[in-house]
Amino acid sequence: MHFRRHSALYSFLPALLGLVLLPLTLAAKPREVWERYKIAVISADGEAPAAKAIEAGARAKSPALEDEYYLALKVDNLSPVDNTPRSRQAALNRAFLEGYHGVLLSVGEGVDVADEVDFLSRHGIPVVTVGANVDSTRLASIVTDEEAAGRLAAETFLKNMRYMRDNVALMAGTQGDPVAERRLAGAKAVLAEAEVLNVDGPYATDETFASTYPLLREVTEADYGQNLRGWLILGNWPLLGGQPLPWQPGKKVCVVMDATPHIIPFLASGQVQAALAEDNFAMGELGMQLLIEKVHNGKEPEQLVYAVPPAVITPKDLAKFQADWTRWLQ
Repeated sequence: MHFRRHSALYSFLPALLGLVLLPLTLAAKPREVWERYKIAVISADGEAPAAKAIEAGARAKSPALEDEYYLALKVDNLSPVDNTPRSRQAALNRAFLEGYHGVLLSVGEGVDVADEVDFLSRHGIPVVTVGANVDSTRLASIVTDEEAAGRLAAETFLKNMRYMRDNVALMAGTQGDPVAERRLAGAKAVLAEAEVLNVDGPYATDETFASTYPLLREVTEADYGQNLRGWLILGNWPLLGGQPLPWQPGKKVCVVMDATPHIIPFLASGQVQAALAEDNFAMGELGMQLLIEKVHNGKEPEQLVYAVPPAVITPKDLAKFQADWTRWLQ
């Protein structure tokens, strides 16, 4: 009798094993792919941190789009090594010749790529520009609202000020530069509301370390009475040389813009209280979404220009900020 009960049990084992292994069999089944697309990421300077973050954002968005639409997506960085008009044109031509289905193009203000973008669009290759609203037949542009960013920088600066009757200084970058002018307009609008705040400047200067750091030091050292309580800098230029700012950590409030990994020591030391960073990763994600919606679904963007707000980075955010950039720059 024992033998028969065991025999009956053994007869069910294949069926039981089949049920146990069924999920594994299903999991091992290859994902169904309906279409394959190649997307080119092109930046004026492919090794720049912002370009790396945009590319990382596009790659990070790909798996979700693949799963949603049963796609196989390939993202390639075709950025030129040297930042010249000829090399940018060659990279865009390569996207056409090698059969890419869409282009995520990172360009700065004033960079003339309209002819190349129009050429690609005429041949059915949509282009999303990041960083500037290029006057062309691009599918869409993803930018930072620079005036809103200037307002946010000033608001962040005021939140860090202990007393509203203090003297502060404002550095604005190159006079006449469109980005600098819009940032300045936003910052001045916020600072004007703090009527008891005495603002020195704005100090307009070339947007280089060689021009801005000596000016920063000169104005700070001329303040013999130590009445200057802080600096609002509408860029990152005095930090680019890696040289400590001309004051002891915590002695002045300092807020900067255009944060990339080089600002980490300044935030960690307390010489800078906050930094605004363009959300290039989010821009890359959005650009990838817009391209695939157009290429695969024939869907036009709801708007031609998308504004992505910057992120405010404080010392509390340093661990995540550093981890993100370590991953993006790999």
